Amino acid sequence: MGKVIYWMNTSIDGYIEDSDGGMDFQDPAEDFQQAANDHVRGTAAFLFGRRLYEAMETPWTQDLGKEGAPAVAREFAQFYRRRHGTSSDTLQTVPEGSRSSVARTPYPW
Repeated sequence: MGKVIYWMNTSIDGYIEDSDGGMDFQDPAEDFQQAANDHVRGTAAFLFGRRLYEAMETPWTQDLGKEGAPAVAREFAQFYRRRHGTSSDTLQTVPEGSRSSVARTPYPW
């Protein structure tokens, strides 16, 4: 049996986005990104809500996977792209080639 590890990156007031809906404050320093990489290395899946999935999908599958991006970001992008995800029924589509799928009620688990 596997184990579930819950990890969430939030601001000190408990939010994942700023008052304008942005998440720029979460751009991690290299040492934090490396710690995140070490943490998710053995992870089988990510679980995101629709809005976080939409915010994460393009950067981690396209932008940060490119040459020129920092090495620790490219490493995390590799982890992200290898993991399967199932997203909520409020998500309409996922990009072609994505390992994610759109779940419709009832959920497959």
